Amino acid sequence: MAGAFFKPKKTATLFQDAPPPSGLTWRANESDFGGALVREKLLHFDLKQNSYRLAFVFAWLFTLVLYVRPQELFPHLFAAYPIQLPMLFATAAPVAFFAARALGGERLFLWTKELQMAFVILALAILFYPLSIDKAVTWKEWNENYLRVFLIFGILIGTLYSRARIYWMMRVTVLSGAWIAFDSIQRYRAGEFNDPKMINRMVASVGGMFGNPNDLATTFGMLLPLAVVLLIVSRSYAKLLYALCIVLFLGATIVTFSRGGFLALAAVVGVLLWKFRKRHRAIPWVAGAMLGGVLLLATPGGFGDRLWTIIKPDADSTGSAQERRDNLKRGVVIFLRHPVFGIGMGTFYVMGIRGRRAHNSYLEIATDLGVLGLLAYLVLIFKPLKALWKIEAETVGARDPQDFENYLLSVALQAALVAYYVNSFFASIQYMWFVYFPIAYAVGLRRIYEREQAIRTQIDAPAHLADFHVGEEDKGTLWKARPLGRLFQPTVRQPDSATTNQQDGETEQAASVPAPRLAVSPVAVQPPTPATHRQLPPPSTNG
Repeated sequence: MAGAFFKPKKTATLFQDAPPPSGLTWRANESDFGGALVREKLLHFDLKQNSYRLAFVFAWLFTLVLYVRPQELFPHLFAAYPIQLPMLFATAAPVAFFAARALGGERLFLWTKELQMAFVILALAILFYPLSIDKAVTWKEWNENYLRVFLIFGILIGTLYSRARIYWMMRVTVLSGAWIAFDSIQRYRAGEFNDPKMINRMVASVGGMFGNPNDLATTFGMLLPLAVVLLIVSRSYAKLLYALCIVLFLGATIVTFSRGGFLALAAVVGVLLWKFRKRHRAIPWVAGAMLGGVLLLATPGGFGDRLWTIIKPDADSTGSAQERRDNLKRGVVIFLRHPVFGIGMGTFYVMGIRGRRAHNSYLEIATDLGVLGLLAYLVLIFKPLKALWKIEAETVGARDPQDFENYLLSVALQAALVAYYVNSFFASIQYMWFVYFPIAYAVGLRRIYEREQAIRTQIDAPAHLADFHVGEEDKGTLWKARPLGRLFQPTVRQPDSATTNQQDGETEQAASVPAPRLAVSPVAVQPPTPATHRQLPPPSTNG
């Protein structure tokens, strides 16, 4: 299955008989072990995915600009130098990616099921464009927002083929989100948004996808499990940094006074505790108890009354809950009247009460694009869960570092998706960036895991190469530790000298048989680090 994703420019051979060691060999002292032949490693092929590096860099820079939004932080600077950084990187990334794919003779996109569903949403918006109740709104939503989302989403799916790249994307989003969370908490403490009537609620210093308190809460809830992964896999002082990010996400979610954000936060914590208990039964519950105590002490006054309005909308003094309930009823009526073609992408607020959105992604996309759009959306957001469940089940007890990271990522991405599922019931975010990043991470993790499993299954190394090393996946060393080969097994000495001579002859004959030439699965493989020597019969002075 890995071959469907990566096609080498030319084939390669794993091993070749060579004279005494010269250059790159598996072990410098290979000849000391039972007279085994020295095998020289070849692997001189190039891989097309290396040419996607430039596209990934542009996609990473676009993500940085998307979260930090320097044009809003430094308006005077960009007024003097009007450089549209989002448009620049959003254009450069597809150009670099499509050029690399075209030069390699490949299709423009890696058409996974998730990307296909995103394309269906994109195509339905244009197909139903003539029937839109407001064509200008539909065109703006399609051209200025969702087309860019689709292109970057496709580039991320095509370029996130290593855990290192997934971590790089996670770092930029987590650290940028932590800065936004810190700024939000500071502004709340300064008294800008602590209105007891909840009329003036939290907004970030930057706009775009952070210009709404519910969108802010969605961002913090989805970034929290990613920060947990970075906390576990990082070293030294970086652990303190990501621990601080987790605290900031928790506090910032509370001060947004978002009901959906709080429910999503509770769901994320519950998923993480439930999943991690399979490896550490006590630690998750202790952490959960401490976290619950901190939240109870840090929760601002009046937030409990606001949460109560989820069950009793009429108790909301601001009228927000009642208005959302009425808008949901309006959305059901609109969908029943336009079940097939919808009313046009992004046009719900035109027919909504007081020009409001539906505050429910599932209902709004159904009214916008009909039942086909709703089905494509559901497949898009729920399809990654199947692979994540599989990876979690197969790596839950893993001791190998790579499999342990696969387990961490699978659990964290499930929690991030759960946060989106909950928040999308309270916000209209179906065309925004939130869910497309974790879906791209999930697709990348699925491809990485399938590739590693294919390599470990398909490669049958020669028997005398008993020791393999699993190195850094982004550097290409994807070898699994194997048991000792036949030539390294102890030989039981027989009292009959003739029998012993016969066994020695068979051993020499086995060692002289050239190893089969194996075609490598198309993955960049670096030479493993020298394995530690083992005590092997007959005893070796170097062993």
